[in-house]
Amino acid sequence: MKIKAFAKVNLILKVIRKMNNGYHELQMLNAKIDIYDEIEVEKTNQATDELYFKNANLDSKKDNLVLRSLKLVKDMYNINDNFKITIIKNIPIGAGLGGGSSDAASVVKYILDAYNLELEEKLINQLSTIGADIPFFLYDDICIVEGIGEKITNCNLKIPKQFILVNPNIYISTKDVFNNNAKQSQKLSHKELVKLVEEKGCYAFTNDLEESCFLLSPNLKDIKRNLEKTAYCTMSGSGSTMLLFDADEQPKAIDRILNKCYEMYPNYYIKKVEVL
Repeated sequence: MKIKAFAKVNLILKVIRKMNNGYHELQMLNAKIDIYDEIEVEKTNQATDELYFKNANLDSKKDNLVLRSLKLVKDMYNINDNFKITIIKNIPIGAGLGGGSSDAASVVKYILDAYNLELEEKLINQLSTIGADIPFFLYDDICIVEGIGEKITNCNLKIPKQFILVNPNIYISTKDVFNNNAKQSQKLSHKELVKLVEEKGCYAFTNDLEESCFLLSPNLKDIKRNLEKTAYCTMSGSGSTMLLFDADEQPKAIDRILNKCYEMYPNYYIKKVEVL
């Protein structure tokens, strides 16, 4: 069975507080975009599950978010079958686009569908301790994501359909970003968050982790400053991908922004993307 694991962007990322258990309470507005990893899942007669990567220098023993999530769903629902999973990586790695979490969630969704199982809240909560972005990828809509990632609310919200994604190939440790983060924001009600986006459009999109990322990688701050000369710009996740929006959502303007990004940074991963 071949499946697609789509990337995500954080349009809004608010750090509410650091909790006693060391996790951070967040409030985010997340959307999936049309960049995806390709996954093939096969049932096997092997004694254990197997994971293989293509197009990426990843170690299946270390980068085992998928296998840990698979084991969790199998244990919870008493599934004894084993699987061979092959992932063709297309989503940039370490870019704040949730590629590993999307892969894990897509495999979990496949197992649930294949065995006609219901997604339970207990599973969502446990998956969030493996990867905070995993629960979001179990849903198909634009969502408000809260807690450490386990509280998901579908959101019927109009946002720009197309925008430009720029990944400068700079890896930043998510752990280091959160450990160095000093900014916190007040949590909004869902009604307030929706109203904010409806009134301000793309100008409502902000990320509390930007300053922490810039301290760890000053070059990233310079990149954002340059990109802001072209369009409204914000960072996704814990970095280092930048998102550029045309406030008027004009197709020709989007293409113009795309071309300017190519001119400035011809060696970066730059793509016009669509919200799913």
